[in-house]
Amino acid sequence: MRFNADLQTRPPWLPPAPCAAHLALLWWWEAGAAKARRARGWWRQVAAAEADLPQAQRLRAAQRDGALQRWLLPHLLSAALAAGHPPGAAVAGAGGKVASAASGGGGEAAAGDGLAVAAAAADSELRALVPRFAMALGIQAAAEGDGVEAALSAAFGGGDEGSIGPEGVPASRQLQLLDLALFHTAEAAAQLLACVAPQAAGDGGGGGGDGLEGASGRVQRRAALLTSALEGLRRGAEARLAPGACECGLLPGAALSLASLLVDGGCLWVTSCLESWSRAVKASKRKQSKKSAAPPPAAAALATPAVQSALSALGAAAAAAAALAGSLAAACKQLLQQAAEQSEAVLLQQLDPQSSDVMRQLVGWEPRLSVHHVIKAVQGEQRQVLQRVAAAAAALQQRLAAVAW
Repeated sequence: MRFNADLQTRPPWLPPAPCAAHLALLWWWEAGAAKARRARGWWRQVAAAEADLPQAQRLRAAQRDGALQRWLLPHLLSAALAAGHPPGAAVAGAGGKVASAASGGGGEAAAGDGLAVAAAAADSELRALVPRFAMALGIQAAAEGDGVEAALSAAFGGGDEGSIGPEGVPASRQLQLLDLALFHTAEAAAQLLACVAPQAAGDGGGGGGDGLEGASGRVQRRAALLTSALEGLRRGAEARLAPGACECGLLPGAALSLASLLVDGGCLWVTSCLESWSRAVKASKRKQSKKSAAPPPAAAALATPAVQSALSALGAAAAAAAALAGSLAAACKQLLQQAAEQSEAVLLQQLDPQSSDVMRQLVGWEPRLSVHHVIKAVQGEQRQVLQRVAAAAAALQQRLAAVAW
C-alpha cells in the first residue's frame, strides 16, 4: 500500500495528506501554509513512510483507514440501494438464484415477500458495515448508533453559518460524515421497509426489533441528521463559490474540489438512494389485491402517523439535497458569466515579470518567457470544471424534484 510511495516527490508545501486519497487535494488547500510549516521536513528522510516517527505512524494509520473507507463504500452503496428493491422485481435469494417476487403463487404476497427479503438483507448488511465505516472515520459506533448520531450532531448541529470554516469542521471531514449520515439513514430505511413489506404479504410483523414505530422513529431521527449535513455543506459551498471568493479572477482549488466531490460523490449517492427508497414506497402503495377493493395492507401501514413522519423527514432530506444541487448549479453559472478577459487582465498584471522582485527572479531572467499561455490554460481548465459541475448539479436537482413519498 505504501512501499512504492516516494514522499520526496511532493513539493515541500504539500505534506503527505492524512486522509483518503480522493480528499487529498481538498485537505491540502484546507491545511494551508501553517500546517505545512509545522510538519515540514519529516518525510525528507529515506523510507520516511516506514519510519517510527509519530507523524509516519499517523500517516500509515490514515492510509489504512482511507483504504478501508474506499473498500466499504461500494458495498454500503449496494446495500443502501437494495433496501428499496421494488416489489415484483427480480430478487437474489440464497445460493445466487434469482426469482421474480411476483411470479408463482399469490402476486401481492410474493411481492411483499420480495421487498421484505431485500430490505431485511440490506438491513443485515448495513448493520455489519456501517459500524466499520464509522470506526474508519475514528467514530465509535455505540449501540443503536448513538455514537454515530452524537458525532453527526456535533459536526452539523449548530451555527447559523454552518461549521465549514477555519474554526469549524473541515470540508474534507464533512464530506466523509455526509457519507456516514447517508448510510446510517439507509440502515433505518431498510428496517422501515422490512416492517412495511410484510403488511402487503398479510403478515403483521417484519423488520424485527421494535417494529414499525421504532423503525419510523429511527428514520425520522437519522434523516434529520442527513438533512443537517446537506444544509451545512450547502452553506459552506455557497461561501466558497461566491464571486467574492475569487482571487485574481480564479477560484481557489478548495472550492473547485469541494464542488466536484459533491456532484460526483455525496450528493449523487444521496440522490440515488432517495430515488430507490421512494420507488419502493410508491410501489408498495400501488400493490392491491384484484379480489378486494380495500386499500393494500402496505398502504395502510404507510398511512400511519409514525410512518408519515418518517417519510416527511426523508422528504426534507430530498429537499435539502435539491437545494444543495441547485446552489451548486447557480453558483457555477454565475461564475461562468464573469468576463474571462477581465480575469485574464488581472492575472497578467499580477504575474507581470516586472511587477515585483519575486516575479523578476522567477521569470524575469528570460524575456521570451511568457505566462500568458499558462494563464489561458488555467482559466480554460477552471471554466471546464465549472461547466461540468453546473450541468451535473442541474441534473441532480431535476432528479430530486421527482422524488415523492
